[in-house]
Amino acid sequence: MKPSEKPARSAPAELPAPAKLPALPAAPTAGRLPPSAQHVAMPTAPLPPASVPASADGPEAQLSLTRVFEEAPPLRRWRFCAESIYHLQPGPAPFLHYHREMEVGLCVSGTGMLLLDGKSIPFATGNVQVVLPMQPHYNVSDQPDTVWHFISFTPGRLESTHIHLDPGLLDTLARDCKTSGVFTAAQDPDLVRLLTSLALSAVRNPVSPYDEDRLLLLLLDVLLKLGTLGSDLPAPSRADLPTDKIMPALILLSDAIRAGRPVSIADMAEACHFSQSHFRKLFLEAMGTSPKDYMIQEQLKFAAQLLRTTAAPIAQIQQRTGFVDGSVFFRNFVRKYNCSPSAFRKASRTEKAGK
Repeated sequence: MKPSEKPARSAPAELPAPAKLPALPAAPTAGRLPPSAQHVAMPTAPLPPASVPASADGPEAQLSLTRVFEEAPPLRRWRFCAESIYHLQPGPAPFLHYHREMEVGLCVSGTGMLLLDGKSIPFATGNVQVVLPMQPHYNVSDQPDTVWHFISFTPGRLESTHIHLDPGLLDTLARDCKTSGVFTAAQDPDLVRLLTSLALSAVRNPVSPYDEDRLLLLLLDVLLKLGTLGSDLPAPSRADLPTDKIMPALILLSDAIRAGRPVSIADMAEACHFSQSHFRKLFLEAMGTSPKDYMIQEQLKFAAQLLRTTAAPIAQIQQRTGFVDGSVFFRNFVRKYNCSPSAFRKASRTEKAGK
């Protein structure tokens, strides 16, 4: 998230030719992010944008994708879903993320790979994507400025001013959605047309009171369509990506940080069935940084999210994110965000109050 982060689920009329897909507006951010950092990850709740600018200098450049998880939150135009515009650039994918919402999207331009549950699935312009709740995923681009438009939503909360759906029906539809991945027009033209229409409808600001109803009904159509697919689609193409071998460690770390559980490099190596020395070598090759440095960046990223979205004391957030020593937490936080945790929280609140 949230970076190469969604991997990642993270619409009707003929699918337009790739070259004719309409341009989508840029994601709402405090400023233009550096090219290596334009990957918006989807958080589990709307987060206010940060006031602290990202820097592309030094070793943090390799980890800049993770920073955007906090700095470019979803745009909430609609009460029951959130939108995110992804601008992906080629490079390593230094985070794995997941969320409680279902995520669907349209690739507006570019090509790359979705890493999803340990699988590597190619995508291209005009393809659509489905990521189910709690599926670890992220998108990796292999060309400059690959753009995705994503919509995340909770099926059980689909309700508009004029339309109130049966909660039991929505729960059943959510349970029946068992298919995820990337879909092409050749593979499933109906799903591609449906999700394309959904993306193009969601990107427009609501004009009439019924625009919200139309979008809700499109999302309902998506659930009905996905519920009929089952999970028997052809196996996706596979790529030999460097992250494949360390994927269990990435998932373990992501889960542990968010659950507040301690995790060690030894635990991560064991999850991949490697010795610690071999694991460290493979991790450095795949991620461009050591397991320890990557872990610290993930902890700081989650700490920043908690500072924005909770009123918990800073000392409690420090402990919650795995930093035993307060001075170590403070020093690393300032190095990453160029301000203290308290100043970071104050800036986030000021930004939120101004909206």
